[in-house]
Amino acid sequence: MVHTRDLTYFLAVADQLHITRAAATLAISQPALSKQIASLEKLFGVSLFDRGPAGVTLTRAGEALVPYARRLVELAGEAAAAVRDAGRDAAKLTIGFWLSPANDVLAPAVAAVSGRYPDLRLRLRRADWTEAAAGVLSGMADVALVEAPHDEPVPGVRSHRLAVEDVVLGVGATHRLAGRDEVVPADLAGETVFVLPQEARSLSGLRTVPVEAAARVEHVTTIDETLHGIAMGLGVCVVTPAVLAAHPHPAVRCVPMRGIGQADYHVVWRLADESRPEVRDLVEELTASHARWARAR
Repeated sequence: MVHTRDLTYFLAVADQLHITRAAATLAISQPALSKQIASLEKLFGVSLFDRGPAGVTLTRAGEALVPYARRLVELAGEAAAAVRDAGRDAAKLTIGFWLSPANDVLAPAVAAVSGRYPDLRLRLRRADWTEAAAGVLSGMADVALVEAPHDEPVPGVRSHRLAVEDVVLGVGATHRLAGRDEVVPADLAGETVFVLPQEARSLSGLRTVPVEAAARVEHVTTIDETLHGIAMGLGVCVVTPAVLAAHPHPAVRCVPMRGIGQADYHVVWRLADESRPEVRDLVEELTASHARWARAR
C-alpha cells in the first residue's frame, strides 16, 4: 500500500532534485528520507530516481508517478480538511508563532476576523523551534507568522511574504565584535554559534548560516536559552533585528551582518485549508494589517 506520506517525500525530492535539500524542507534527516524513497521504489519494483554526484534526476517511472502523486496528496489533504470541518463542534482557528505574536500586526487582524465570524474561537500558540512552520505543518496551528530564508518551500504549506529583513549578529555586550559597525561570516572564526537543530531549520525563526569557520556549533530550541547564552558569552547567533527588538536583553547587542543574505517574514497556512473562508480571511487581514503597520513606521 502506498502512503501519502511517502508520496509527499517523493514529491519533495522530485521538486528539489536533491536529497539533502528535500530532507531540509521536510524537516527530517537525509538518511530517513533516503530510506523512505528506497522503500517506495521497492514497493513499485522500479527505480524512481537516478543518483549522481550532482544530485538526482527522475527516471521515466518517476516522471510518470509525479502527476498521480500530486493528485493523491492533494486529495488526502482535502479529505482531512473536510473531516476536520465536519467534526468541528465550533469553528476554531489557532495562530502559531515562535518568538513574538507581533501584536501591532496581529491585533487588528484578529479583531477584524472575530467581528466577521462571531462564533469563531481564535487562540494563540507559541511553538517550540523544533516545530516546522510554527506548528502549521503538524496541524498544531492553522496559520502562523514565521521568519525564513528566501525560497525555501515546504510541501503542503502555502506562504505569503510580508516583508524582507536584514540579519544581524547577536553578541554579548563585552564581546570582541560588539563594537563593530558590521560583521561578515568570516568573523565567526573561532566562535561558538547558536543554530537550530537540523530537522527544524526549514521555515524557522533563526537563519541557517555558514558555520564552517566556527569553533563549535550549539543547538538551541528556545529564545530564552539563546539570549541568556549570548549574554553570558557562551555563543553568538544570527537573527533579525525584529527578534531582538521583541525580546530585548540588556547584555545583548546586535551588529549588522553582511554576506549572508536576508530573511523573509511570512504568513503561512496549509494547502489543505485554503478552502476554509476563515483561514483565507485571516491571511488577507494579516497581509493588510502588516502593510498598514509598515507604512506607519
